[in-house]
Amino acid sequence: MTTHHVDDRSAYDRIGGAATVAAAAERLCRRLLDDERLASHVGGLPLDEVEKDARQVLTQMLGGPARVDLSRLRNARTHLCISHADYAATCGHMLAALAEVGAPVDVREHMRTVAVGLEPVIVRDAPGSVATSPAPA
Repeated sequence: MTTHHVDDRSAYDRIGGAATVAAAAERLCRRLLDDERLASHVGGLPLDEVEKDARQVLTQMLGGPARVDLSRLRNARTHLCISHADYAATCGHMLAALAEVGAPVDVREHMRTVAVGLEPVIVRDAPGSVATSPAPA
């Protein structure tokens, strides 16, 4: 008889908690700054502030202890006019950063699903814009 152990820990705990999230947030911010299309969204802002926001959002998305007021982040970034394409590209960078720090495929797929659900909260719809899904994990 085979028994299957179900890991009921949060995705946050499964990937290593705060230290892994901090590493992923740092890689994500570096990727955003290196992406010509997205750099304007984070360039000019204090890097420590951007990384802090990234850590908080990743922590919440992974089921960790942070609780972020996503509407606060959206309102603080209203002037950026984040498009569906920019959001999808950012999510792609998030998934790649998580892969780089060793997050397993099922955690990255969970994050992709959460990101799709958050798109209406983050994206500022423009006339004629079309929602896009982040690239697979």
